[in-house]
Amino acid sequence: MQEWYTAKDIEPQTNKSYKSINRYINDFKQHLKIKKLGNIIHVDKESMEIIKKVCAMYDNGLTTLQIKHKLKEQGTQTIIDMPSDENDGNTTGVNLAEALVGVKREMQEQREINEKLVEAVKHLNERIIQQDKTIKESLEYRDKTIVERMRLSLEEQKRLSIESTNHKENEMKEKLEGINKQLEKIQSQQTENRETDYKTTEKQFEALTNELHEMRRTIAEVASSNEKKRWWQKFFS
Repeated sequence: MQEWYTAKDIEPQTNKSYKSINRYINDFKQHLKIKKLGNIIHVDKESMEIIKKVCAMYDNGLTTLQIKHKLKEQGTQTIIDMPSDENDGNTTGVNLAEALVGVKREMQEQREINEKLVEAVKHLNERIIQQDKTIKESLEYRDKTIVERMRLSLEEQKRLSIESTNHKENEMKEKLEGINKQLEKIQSQQTENRETDYKTTEKQFEALTNELHEMRRTIAEVASSNEKKRWWQKFFS
């Protein structure tokens, strides 16, 4: 004869109270073989083992929905109706409507989870798009800033170069004027006193010649510096 067990019969074999076991029987009844005798629900031995597994899964931190999925994965059969062995008129089986309510509740729970997942993915996608936009704007701003700084730096270099060139031109003009004055002075001395010491005059001409050579070297350096501009300096010139 098949044996049947109540929640109180199962309680000593688990670490759960009989009230918790009754709740588990109600939550997972579509996976159990049960019958009612009066108001008391009984389960068979195989179903009692399933309830023990459910208790262990709760102890491991699983949720009700996760446990239901586990039971489905393990191929636990759904048993809807089991008549009583007693014919006392108080016995009722689990009807089809109750089983359908449980299935409907599971479907609703799964639908809610799916909706939350879709919403989470949507928000994540929006964040990724916004982050990508922010990065692009940041890179564009950085590039514009770099180009502007290069332009300002080159303009400053150009200004300093022009000032330096003008300064050197002024120095050379002053030197030329000085050379002309010295030449005029030498010519005046020779006109006034033809017996001027020849060696003294030769030294003066040598000094003037050296100054002219120095001026030519300076002019050549300025010209060479202008020709050796880098490509990006010419672009901003």
